[in-house]
Amino acid sequence: MSEAIIVFNAGSTSVKFGAYEVVGKGTLTPINHGEVSDMQTDPQFVAKNSAGKPLDAHEFGKGRAINHRTALHFVVTWLEKSTASMKVVAAGHRVVLGGTRFEAPVLIDADVLAYLDSLVVMEPSHQPYNVRGARALAEAFPGLPQVACFDSSFHRTMPEVAQIYALPKEVLDAGARHWGYHGISYDYISGRLRNTRPKRVE
Repeated sequence: MSEAIIVFNAGSTSVKFGAYEVVGKGTLTPINHGEVSDMQTDPQFVAKNSAGKPLDAHEFGKGRAINHRTALHFVVTWLEKSTASMKVVAAGHRVVLGGTRFEAPVLIDADVLAYLDSLVVMEPSHQPYNVRGARALAEAFPGLPQVACFDSSFHRTMPEVAQIYALPKEVLDAGARHWGYHGISYDYISGRLRNTRPKRVE
């Protein structure tokens, strides 16, 4: 039986995913990707293979709202059923903020989720849904290892003075910093540039 890791980006009305087969130690091969969209109004599931060719689609019913747990459970179950002898062994989640506590990916547990929930006040547009996705998956598949990866991690590489410059003490004490967004994407881009244009990123 082959093993797979599935990565989620849970939003307010959709759950996007990408699945990867564990080929060897530290080696992942893309299998497929897709999303459950319009979760509150007209929930639909679509999946495509690694080349972008449509694989499957499903409609939950117009006017039938579904929650994150239903969406995530459907995706994981679909992956294991649609791919012969495939077992999802771990999941990753895109989360906007790791706060001052997490500079790198972290294994998710109840304490981690509680801390990430406390950061919602700083980023109410995405953070609550990122956390809700991880919590919903834990409820649907107890014991499945989950890891949170943070957009803010990339920006933690800035000098500390750049992270705290001109912020009032009460803001710093509350855990806010000059952290940007889309850090996971920037980290990927900068890594690719090192491989393709090494002299330009020295």
